[in-house]
Amino acid sequence: MDAHVVWFPIFALILLGITPFFRNRPFDALTGRRIGLVLIAGFYFTALKTFFPTLSRQDDLPVIPLAMLLVASVPFVLSGRFSTRPRLNAFLPWSVPALVLLELAALIGFTPFWKNRTREEIATVADVLRATDKSDLVMDATGETIFRMRPYYYALEAFTKVRIQRGLLPDEISERLMETGTALVRPMDLTKNAQTFIRRNYLPIGHELWMAGQKMKLSGPPTNRSAQFDIAVPTRYTILTPDNRPAVGDLDGTPFTGPRELAAGPHTFTVKAGSPKYVVVFWSQGFERGFAPSLKR
Repeated sequence: MDAHVVWFPIFALILLGITPFFRNRPFDALTGRRIGLVLIAGFYFTALKTFFPTLSRQDDLPVIPLAMLLVASVPFVLSGRFSTRPRLNAFLPWSVPALVLLELAALIGFTPFWKNRTREEIATVADVLRATDKSDLVMDATGETIFRMRPYYYALEAFTKVRIQRGLLPDEISERLMETGTALVRPMDLTKNAQTFIRRNYLPIGHELWMAGQKMKLSGPPTNRSAQFDIAVPTRYTILTPDNRPAVGDLDGTPFTGPRELAAGPHTFTVKAGSPKYVVVFWSQGFERGFAPSLKR
C-alpha cells in the first residue's frame, strides 16, 4: 500500500480521539473559528494526499495560507499560556519576525531573484519562431512553444497522461507526427512511445528541440559507400556530411543536387565523393535557417 493512502485514516482517528475532549468543554467564538481553521486545513491536506489520483506541488497551494495562519498563531497562544514566565514571554514576540525572516531566506534560497531562469524558455520559443512559419506544426506537451499549432489535440497534463496510461485516450502522437509531417518537436513531457519514436526519426538541435532527421552509417567499398534508411515523417530533407556540408551522391538512383521531398518508406543514398563514416538526412528548412543537428548523444 502506498504511504500516502494512510493520511486520511490517521486524520480521522485523531479527530475521533480528541472529540471527547471538546464535548463537555465550552469555548468562545474565537476558539471555534480556530478549530474550524484546523479542520479545514487538515481535511483538505489529508483528503488530497489520500484520494487525489495525481499529485503535484501546485495542489498544496490552497492549504499553505491556512497552515501559515496556524503557525503564526502559535506564539500568541503560547504567550497567553505562559504569561507567568517572563523570560519565555519576552522571547515569544520575536518569534514571528524570526519566522518571517526564515521564510524569506528559504524563498531566496530556492528561487534567487538575481538569476534569470527564463533564458532557456525564451531561447526555445525564439528558435521555434526562427525555424518555422505560421503554417508549420510543432509538437510539444502543452502548447508551451506558444505561437504554433500542434498536430495532437490533447494537452499532455497530468490527467491526460493518466487517461492514456489506462487506455481511456489513444496515444496517437507518433501517428499524428507521420500523418502531418511535423518536422519540429519538443519531446519533454511527451509519452514514452512518442519519445521513442522521436529518438528514431528526429535529431536534437539544442534548447530541448528536435528536428526531423536521421544519422545514417555508410557501408560498402570506399568508392561506392551507401546507406539505406526509412523515412517515417514525410517532409523536405537535405543530406549532410559530418561537417554539416551538403553531401555529394545519388539519392534513390538519381543525383542529389539539393533538398528533396521524401515520402514515407525506404530510401537509399550512395556517396560519390569522399568516404565519410556517415551522412545525415535532415529537415531542409531547419538547415536553411541556420540550424544543424547535434550528434553528441
